[in-house]
Amino acid sequence: MRSYLTDLLRFTPLAMVVYTLVIILAGSVSPYSKHRNIKYARGGYGHLHTRLQEAEHVGPVDILFLGSSHAYRGFDPRVFRAHGLTTFVLGSSAQSPLQTKVLVERYLDRMRPKLVVMDVFPSTFNTEGVESSLNVLSNVEPDLDVLRMIMRTPHAATWNTAVFAVWRDLTGMNDGFSEPAYRAVDEDTYVSGGYVEKGAVPYEPSSTGRSLVWDPPALQWQAFVQLLTTLEGRGIPVVLVQTPVTKAWQFNSAERARLDSTFAPLATYMDLSDALMGNEDELFYDGHHMRQPAVERFDLLFLARLRSNGLLPEH
Repeated sequence: MRSYLTDLLRFTPLAMVVYTLVIILAGSVSPYSKHRNIKYARGGYGHLHTRLQEAEHVGPVDILFLGSSHAYRGFDPRVFRAHGLTTFVLGSSAQSPLQTKVLVERYLDRMRPKLVVMDVFPSTFNTEGVESSLNVLSNVEPDLDVLRMIMRTPHAATWNTAVFAVWRDLTGMNDGFSEPAYRAVDEDTYVSGGYVEKGAVPYEPSSTGRSLVWDPPALQWQAFVQLLTTLEGRGIPVVLVQTPVTKAWQFNSAERARLDSTFAPLATYMDLSDALMGNEDELFYDGHHMRQPAVERFDLLFLARLRSNGLLPEH
């Protein structure tokens, strides 16, 4: 038995070295593939790399928006700027509370917002956060906060992508990387302030994969509560909001009542998931993302709600 343990201890460091080399080689050949557990995509969908590069140079803001693509595709800084408000959208695709917490810990002291608006699209709470973790891993410099995030999203793809991301960072392979503001493949244009504007694309009504029942894992809820505690400790008011979605993506009345009773005691909560009614293929480009005219319409409505509740930051 002692001999077996000795051999195992001798073999483990070699196995780790070989494993790391295999990950680096595989990632270099094909860093992103649905058939692999390496999902490294620097400057990929959603313009997170550009957003975080800009975030490094953003001073105090009136409103900081957090959350999933509903945030970075739903709150246009140009609308708020026209009303004298400085804003930044620190969102990322499928961002769950775990990733929100990491990004807030990185940028809160720099941005010092007077108000935080958090997108609480229920489906992002129901996930383990793997997709968003991979997005963050691909577009930030790994640090202890990112390592903690990985530890809380144990998945082969996150571990392998983390190894590959650290190697690229240490070897300087990402130095000088620049992401174009316009991505023709997605008809996406990055707008200063963290927003991504969608161009004219055909309507794609999507309903697959949505959660009919809200059932967040304990680790997501814990991260969410910790985040609210952090903001409360800084004296920063928080608004929790659901942005408009199509009827197919709206929760039923029982689930909405449960969400109301869960979120309302924690902060100001606005369920605006049904705030835009009309021809859905004109308002949305898929089941839960608004077209640009609808975004502008919603943002004005949201501003009015903030104003009526006395929540607009004062200058």
